[in-house]
Amino acid sequence: GNFVYARYGSASVTWLIYQRSLKPVFGSPVLTVGAAPDPHGDYREYFVGAGMNWNRPRYGMTPTLLFSSTTEGPHLQMWLSPWLDTDRWSFNSFIGAYVPFFNKDKGFTQLFIDPATLTRKLTDRVAVGGSWMFVRTLDSPTRHGLGPAFQLAVPKGLMIADWFFGPGASPNEFRITFQASF
Repeated sequence: GNFVYARYGSASVTWLIYQRSLKPVFGSPVLTVGAAPDPHGDYREYFVGAGMNWNRPRYGMTPTLLFSSTTEGPHLQMWLSPWLDTDRWSFNSFIGAYVPFFNKDKGFTQLFIDPATLTRKLTDRVAVGGSWMFVRTLDSPTRHGLGPAFQLAVPKGLMIADWFFGPGASPNEFRITFQASF
């Protein structure tokens, strides 16, 4: 199966991700390619990697190991994307880490949960709830935010709108996300 994820944020990088499960069954390999350009600055990132499909019909995750070429240098990335879907509730999260690949002076070490979202289904197509994000980069202030989330089921996927309100140096941000499986 195929999975596409595209996210635009008013204060963060744009995520463009394509994943291909070699067999759409539990335990099969998943290939990932994508980019994370920053429309608000000079940062650019391109990545490729592989993971495992540990998804069931109502829950799962896809652990993934990636190599990325960023503006700051090459990095290894690790991703987890746990999710759970019940009759009334839905939870999904995007968790990851960056580590400089060759030279620790050329790059950044980062841990993120961006975002974790819990929603309550109002109808078969509409869900509302909240999202939380946390980004910790060594030698930089921690960014985090919390706010409302709105999800709309579309053919083969979801449209998601999140509004994050961050304390202190964390920027307020509006995000729109599209994800689909086919």
